[in-house]
Amino acid sequence: MRRLRTTALDRELARRLAILARGEEVDRDLPKADTIALAAITIGSFAIVLIAQAL
Repeated sequence: MRRLRTTALDRELARRLAILARGEEVDRDLPKADTIALAAITIGSFAIVLIAQAL
């Protein structure tokens, strides 16, 4: 299997997930920018899956 190149988006997602994983407070709110970024990544991933299934 071919390994895909790591993109800036992949690195940013990994960075943000690492920050979230280190958080000790369960009730801590995410910064608005992180919430928007994670939502955009989730929606984009879902759209890619739908497009791939349609092909």
